[in-house]
Amino acid sequence: KFGNYVVIADTTKPTIKALNIHNGKNIEGYKRLVFEIDDDLSGVDEFRATINDKWILCEYEPKTKRLVYTIDDRMQKGENRVVLRIKDACQNEKTFEAVVSF
Repeated sequence: KFGNYVVIADTTKPTIKALNIHNGKNIEGYKRLVFEIDDDLSGVDEFRATINDKWILCEYEPKTKRLVYTIDDRMQKGENRVVLRIKDACQNEKTFEAVVSF
């Protein structure tokens, strides 16, 4: 006997919660952008963040499920388009987009 087994299909997208920004927000004076990302089943497999279509370096801490971007010279004065895409291990994808002022 091997016990009971269950097969589950992961069709649920991961979640993204922007903790300190939203569309249209003025983030002048901010030092970092913080997101909480999670996936219930297969787990977060990859992420890609951009500002104005340029890749940005983010630090991910799986224990706290936090993704942090420390603001650098890629964030320009004026309006900036922030995009974060994450995929789980089953290739379900979620996208966050916001235009923020800096």
